[in-house]
Formats: sequence, structure tokens, C-alpha cells
Amino acid sequence: MKHFFFSLCTSAVGCALVLQFPATAIAGSKETVIYSFDNTSGASPYAGLIYVKGTLYGAALAGGASGDGTVFALVRKTGAETVLHSFGGGTDGKLPRATLTAVKSTLYGTTLEGGANGYGTFFSVDPGTGVETVLHAFGSGTDGEYPVASLIDVKGTLYSTTLNGGADGDGTIFCQVEREHRAVIMGAAELRRAIERAFHIDQTRIGNGAIRTAKGMEHRFRAGPRIDRPARRRSFIPSPAARTASTRWTV
Repeated sequence: MKHFFFSLCTSAVGCALVLQFPATAIAGSKETVIYSFDNTSGASPYAGLIYVKGTLYGAALAGGASGDGTVFALVRKTGAETVLHSFGGGTDGKLPRATLTAVKSTLYGTTLEGGANGYGTFFSVDPGTGVETVLHAFGSGTDGEYPVASLIDVKGTLYSTTLNGGADGDGTIFCQVEREHRAVIMGAAELRRAIERAFHIDQTRIGNGAIRTAKGMEHRFRAGPRIDRPARRRSFIPSPAARTASTRWTV
């Protein structure tokens, strides 16, 4: 039997997580409040929820120890809620507005503001320990400002956008390569050029369908040398040093 989960917020009454079931008879089913926020645990849960191995994870836009939002976990069967991280409004970020993303037992998300430059952060949280790590602080140049959208996971790479900033001030597309712990921020034009290099697109012959792909393209795009026309096929499997390197952002 399928179940649907929702986040519900009303400014006058407070905020609550709501369970509605079953999926086949939503119109006539009864609503049940699983948990009501009390500001200490969070307030205004604007983002949606994700479900990972019996636990619901989410972010509250406000509330917490400093009033700048929380990342929380809630056991679906018992309704027990735990604050994994309470944002302090400083370098760790503030106002987590987007829905979290889970990749290999790690939670990833963004904050709309805060960070070293005040323009938002891209962060991870260990659900087991609650340790939050800022992977990038936006606003250091052309990397973008105010990441408001949710992250998506595409084969170990996380993608999202920023509302403003970038070379022209109109926002950016950024990604973080989870496999190598390396991240790249790019604008639309840079993303197009990267895709062309990765797929060996010959702009002069696209009309004839002259688009070639090569085995191991994912590795070459992420970690290998920039070779648009390799003379022979090569292996671009990242070295152990590359796989264990610390997080590095490139504009």
C-alpha cells in the first residue's frame, strides 16, 4: 500500500508534518498529524521531505537554536523527531529552503543565505552524526548567488542552480562530482561547451549526425585531460589520489 507524505505550514497556528493515506483513496482518507514543530526543532518547513530507509528527512526554513533553520530527521512509524543540524546564520549558512537530496547515506542541500560571503551555501549532513560540512560558499566571484532550487543526483553528480550571480549576473548552473569530491560551477555557455567536449560534438557536422561517444566518457569529463580528439582510446579511471582528494571548486 502506498502512502503520501506532505509538509504543511500555517503561519497562525504553527507547522506540522502530515501523513495522508492510502494513495488509492486520498479523497476519503483521514489526515493524521505525525509531528508538530515547536520552533526549537524548526519552523516553517518550506521544503519537501525525502524518505530513506524508514526515516523522513527535511529542512525547516526557520527556527532552531539561532532561528536560521534546521535539518531534521523523523522516524515514520514512531513520529520521533531529531534535529540533525541547527543553522547558526554564519558560515554554516541560513534559511535552508530547498528539499534535501540523499546520496550514499549522506544528505546534501543548500541554504538561501549565509556562508562566508552571505550569498548561500552548498552543504552536506551526515545523518548518523549530524555533522554539517559546507562544501561551497557562494558569492566569491562568478560562482553564483542564492541557491534556491533543489539538487538532483545524476550518476553520482549533483546539479542545481543559483538565482543570481555568475558572469552576467543572471544565475549559474553548478555541479559537484561526488565520486572525486570535486565540484565545478558553470554558466549556460560553459555547460554547453563542456557537453560538446565530452561527446566529441563537431559543430560543423552536426547536420550529418557526426556525434561520437567513447567508452569511459564519464571519467574523462570529470577527471581526465582535456583532449577533444584523442588519437586512440584511453582509459580515464581516476587515480586513488583523485578519488580521495579534498573538495575543490573550479569556476
